[in-house]
Amino acid sequence: MTDPEERQASLALRDGDHEASRHAVNWYRTHDRLCCGDAITMASDAVAAYTAETSLGRDALLVCDTTEMADALNRRIHHNRIDPDAPTITVARGQKVAVGDVIISRRNDPTIAFHHSTPNRESLPSVRNGNRWRVAAINPNANHVAAERLDDGARVLFGHQYVRDHISLGYAVTVHSAQGATADASFAVLSATTGRNLLYVAMTRGRRTNHALIYERSTEASEFGHQDPLPTHTAQRGNSLQAASLLRAVLANDEPSITAHDYATHTAEDALPNRVRSLTAVRAASVRKRQADYEACRIQRQENQHQTEEARRRQMARSQHRGADYGLEL
Repeated sequence: MTDPEERQASLALRDGDHEASRHAVNWYRTHDRLCCGDAITMASDAVAAYTAETSLGRDALLVCDTTEMADALNRRIHHNRIDPDAPTITVARGQKVAVGDVIISRRNDPTIAFHHSTPNRESLPSVRNGNRWRVAAINPNANHVAAERLDDGARVLFGHQYVRDHISLGYAVTVHSAQGATADASFAVLSATTGRNLLYVAMTRGRRTNHALIYERSTEASEFGHQDPLPTHTAQRGNSLQAASLLRAVLANDEPSITAHDYATHTAEDALPNRVRSLTAVRAASVRKRQADYEACRIQRQENQHQTEEARRRQMARSQHRGADYGLEL
């Protein structure tokens, strides 16, 4: 981040200290980084902010708390920017991609070679999860995509398998997918029920600015994930104080992350898929074996220590006996 004050505010979001967080919320509010309203309005405002930022030649990123919201924003920007008659190919999640679209790679793959026209290609990092690219050309017949990385200009040709499984539109991404992405400006569309950890990630993707557009979940939020807003929708926006209040509510959502194993452990066994039950059974058997091996090793170690101590006592006894005989001889 270029602004040291914003760096300090983001650290307060990360650490969760009450006093520091209070100052951080006030900093975001007074620097026009907070908005709030209904889900459709916040999504539309985010698209407008993204468009304004990129029209100035800057790189921008939309960060969402749900996959449905990210898909909806990606569709909207794709339709706004790409000619409807332009040729497209299908990537992951059934999305359509054309020349000029921004995409994101979702898997590390060092085997994908850089094109020979890439400057300084020997020193550039390989294809990584979270890299964003601009599509330079597509081959609809072979389902190939030629793209240039936004960060460093690296040029690659993504093959059919990678395109189908690991490429998505990259205008908007979920918070989890955004952990490997950086842009000039970031606009986070988040629910008031978002946790503090996700908020910290969402508010640290932009080098120059990071904005939070917070909405309270409602029926509209789920509807927006499946269709564009209706023309009759009435925009609802709150003021900066209301946005700050919602941000404080997000900071209060400090629940620890739940791992897949924790979830499986606390879920009824018959409610788990067969594959998950099989994996948890294998893990349980492995844990039992490790515990048994450890117990056997502990017992063996105790026996060895006992034998060593017994041998030492016998040796001392023999030494004392020989010393007494020697004294009698003298």
